[in-house]
Amino acid sequence: MEPISFVVLIIVFLAIFLAVYTLLKAGKKGIDDGQQAFIITQWNLVEGEVKSRREISAILNADKLLGHVLSLLGYEGSIGEKLKRIGESKILTQDQLNRAWNAHKMRNKVAHEIGIKLSGKEVDKTLSDFKSTLRILGVRF
Repeated sequence: MEPISFVVLIIVFLAIFLAVYTLLKAGKKGIDDGQQAFIITQWNLVEGEVKSRREISAILNADKLLGHVLSLLGYEGSIGEKLKRIGESKILTQDQLNRAWNAHKMRNKVAHEIGIKLSGKEVDKTLSDFKSTLRILGVRF
């Protein structure tokens, strides 16, 4: 192969590589600084609800926040569908995914059962699971 052909081949290869890299990077979604601030503000409201003894509202809002973060990361559908997709992507370990599911299931329980009473331990565990999931997904608390 002539030296000029080899150089042209390398230049073409690098151009293709950079184009593909740029397209992939542009397609990735994430949590920008403005969204980080919004998420932290919302989480502070969740914690305020717990202090105000509005634990069910806190759990519902923590779940909404999880759904919001998953949307920012490019996942679509209901929160359950988003959790299924994130499980397929292997971003979370199985234990982390289980914790996220358990928190979401508690949200479903408090949203659909009449007269539900939760212990402080159940509330703390659920909100801890939401917060740790958000942290793993990139929220900087």
